[in-house]
Amino acid sequence: MSIYNDKFRRARKDYSPYLFHFMKGEDPSPMDTMYKILEELKLKSERGYICFTASPLTSIGRFFETNVNRTGQPMYLPYGIGFSRDIIVRDYGARNVIYYDDSEADLISKNLEWRSLRLNVDTFDFEYLREWRVKGTEFDFKGFPKEHIIIVA
Repeated sequence: MSIYNDKFRRARKDYSPYLFHFMKGEDPSPMDTMYKILEELKLKSERGYICFTASPLTSIGRFFETNVNRTGQPMYLPYGIGFSRDIIVRDYGARNVIYYDDSEADLISKNLEWRSLRLNVDTFDFEYLREWRVKGTEFDFKGFPKEHIIIVA
């Protein structure tokens, strides 16, 4: 990593050197889910991508207080796993989400749909999540350096 980038990152209070994946709010047994993830060393999704947030731990308390309208449950639970941002970007292909509005929808190519999300500041705005994604239905982190993983519970 360049000296410039390292100095900048240390100076920024809103920067996290980790990307975090948290349990969904409707998970009835988040500890069991966490144990399963740690046993299998895999994150799974049926969407075709695995979601992460680049928000630092010191700034995410509200994530766990925000309820989803359709379920009444919190969007996320304070159980998750963080991975070194640099490693997950460089070696596992994590990419930040591209936000687009209705006028730009036709500009998003098929091969970028997995990392794209519609944005409507009045009704559908999740930009505050600072979302990153890894493409695929499974993120196998068996080879991820253990010293660069953080468990949040």
